[in-house]
Amino acid sequence: MIIQIEALDTLFFRDGKPFEMGDDTWASGIFPPPPSVFYGALRSAYFAQNMKEFAKANTGNDPSKSLEITKIYLGESERSSTIDLIFPTPLDLVYDKNVKRTVPEKRKEFMQGVFKLNKLSPQEVDKQTSASSSKLSNILTYSEQVEEIAGSIITKSQFDNYLVAGRNDYEVKLLSKILKEEPKIGIARNNETNISSDGALYRITLRRMGNIKFYVEFAIDNFKTQKAIIKLGGEGKTAVLDSTIPKDNVEYNSPDFEASEFKLYLFTPAIFKKGWLPEWLDENTLEGNYNDVDLVLTHCAIGKPENIGGFNMVEKQPKYMRKAVPAGSVYYFKTKNGQVVNPKTIFAKNSICDEFLDFEYHKQGFGLFYLGKI
Repeated sequence: MIIQIEALDTLFFRDGKPFEMGDDTWASGIFPPPPSVFYGALRSAYFAQNMKEFAKANTGNDPSKSLEITKIYLGESERSSTIDLIFPTPLDLVYDKNVKRTVPEKRKEFMQGVFKLNKLSPQEVDKQTSASSSKLSNILTYSEQVEEIAGSIITKSQFDNYLVAGRNDYEVKLLSKILKEEPKIGIARNNETNISSDGALYRITLRRMGNIKFYVEFAIDNFKTQKAIIKLGGEGKTAVLDSTIPKDNVEYNSPDFEASEFKLYLFTPAIFKKGWLPEWLDENTLEGNYNDVDLVLTHCAIGKPENIGGFNMVEKQPKYMRKAVPAGSVYYFKTKNGQVVNPKTIFAKNSICDEFLDFEYHKQGFGLFYLGKI
């Protein structure tokens, strides 16, 4: 099932940074939100329409624990029949700093939040002269000085070309030019006296979604609601959950191709036991076996880790904080023996996350990915 989530008000999603109210405390939040936000919202919606099952919530017999999120999309839509999907910009696409300084038209685009990015190219590492501590046999480089464009998105048409390696330059936009940011200043009040507390001034950045909506594909038994009002993110803001969206309007899959080398792009954050490295890869050789195929990690473009936490409503305390590889990160693989394969038959699961005994991150929608050509 695919549902559309449309915000009725501004939204705010906390990141993993400590946030204590004070004289100069400003929390900008995170966007898009981590998949756990949608996982919690869907479980709440499930019990809202299955009140007889509510007594089983957070027990061994909790029926909502069968929920598994398989895709999370971000789309721009004025009508449900026309949905333009957008994706976090792949981190192996970079901006040439020299272009911004030397070409007037490009400076204008820069001010408007539009960028033409170039794809990094693999090069061999001279291990005797390189100062890099990387264990990768190759690195991704570009001939000029470059920078990442944080907070940018790539449209579906551009992303189509990216996954089939159809070109070397791609246009992206700043998400802040699509979403309207609205800062809010507040002050906490004492719960007993209802009087504002000293030193409790805070500022947060709210985002007004406009025509941007979330689309979540998931599986869970007995979830048949068509429309419902749910709370989403901080401050208990409301959104409309609509399950009448045709799946064909939103569904997007990796291309079918065969090759001995391919890339894996994360479109939701991934959590691994070894930090940035999947558990099945050896830390020294960067080799491993996945679904009976021997693979080698040759390159990667990885962003700064995101802190993923939350609050345990049962135990009334924060959840264990873990670091996640951010969305947009890219891993390059090749088969160890040069075998030509269809990557979709190797990475057949929905998530690449390692499985944890204490928390099922893969079921929440962490580690969702697409596969593409190099």
